[in-house]
Amino acid sequence: MHFGFRYFSSEAVLPGHPDKIADQISDLVLDTYLQKDPSSRVAAETMVTPDRVIVAGEIYGPEVTNAELEEKIRLFLKGIGYEKHLLDWESLEIVNLLHEQSPEISAGLRRSASLGAGDQGVMFGYATDETPVGMPAPMYYAREIIRVVRESPLFGPDGKSQITIEYDFSGRPVGVTNVVASVQHPAGMSTRDVRNTLLEKIVSVLPKDWSFSADSIIINPAGAFTIGGPKGDCGLTGRKIVADTYGGVIPNGGGAFSGKDATKVDRSAAYLARYIAKNIVFSGAASKCVVQLCYAIGMDAPLNVQISLPGITACDEEQIFSLIVDKIDFSPLGISTLLHLDRPIYLKTSTIGHFGHSYNPTDMSFKWEDLDLVPAIQERVG
Repeated sequence: MHFGFRYFSSEAVLPGHPDKIADQISDLVLDTYLQKDPSSRVAAETMVTPDRVIVAGEIYGPEVTNAELEEKIRLFLKGIGYEKHLLDWESLEIVNLLHEQSPEISAGLRRSASLGAGDQGVMFGYATDETPVGMPAPMYYAREIIRVVRESPLFGPDGKSQITIEYDFSGRPVGVTNVVASVQHPAGMSTRDVRNTLLEKIVSVLPKDWSFSADSIIINPAGAFTIGGPKGDCGLTGRKIVADTYGGVIPNGGGAFSGKDATKVDRSAAYLARYIAKNIVFSGAASKCVVQLCYAIGMDAPLNVQISLPGITACDEEQIFSLIVDKIDFSPLGISTLLHLDRPIYLKTSTIGHFGHSYNPTDMSFKWEDLDLVPAIQERVG
């Protein structure tokens, strides 16, 4: 056991975790509506059990039939990779409880040409130079472990990773004190075989110059893990908001992302905050950046924009803040336009985290990871 400010732990989950299945179905619903009408407004929640999927929430948009939505959900569940005895995608019941968005909320959003925020809330964004993708080291390596588990055909779709990173006194990551991986496996595979198969894969993603011991890598500590997904636990949308973001390194506003269109600033403003923070850090102006945004329902401008840049001069901080405010339209419509959030891009965001990816100009997904603001920041701070 380790105590002290020099250690930090984060966890990540596989896409077949029941809560992530629920997240992905909620985003599948959102994508379905956006594909038909980019101005659709969606707030979809999902619960997943062994024999039932319940989708509920509010919709403002085109007609999508039950049959159409059912087919998409079944095909998605089929592709996750569960055996039929754990999740029978053909026979499970799909309950559609989606209904029309409140006319009061709808009217509040339309009050401004720039669209009002769909709710009040506080959102955070973060970036750091600890890793190549601007993510904190504990979250980055927890996801790297998930990635190598996914690449192996031996293991099931459910599982988690957790890692504790040691930092030196200058705040740089230098080692690993422990790793925990709980991974679904075939019934005939022993815990020892699971460990022997996974150990080398986990070690391969850790920096070679970091200090760690193979004995500190704990794999399936509870023993057999053959029953996974909704058969093991009920899944709900929005229960993995820390694993979805920065692993607890910064405050979390509390609002989940999945199933929400861009008028819901819980999601869109958090994406914008990441975009701002990442561009500032990758410009070289700061090693870390925390952005906080605050909105009120129905209003198109944030009530508060805070950019925290530890370790840089007040003059440079003011220059950067001035540039960001000049360059960015913080209204929900402005955010959606800047980050291309009116497109059906969301299902892929809810698999292994919303941040730390690369912008894909082909389908315009993960635009909030783009670095197109870097030159302007570098020019401003000189």
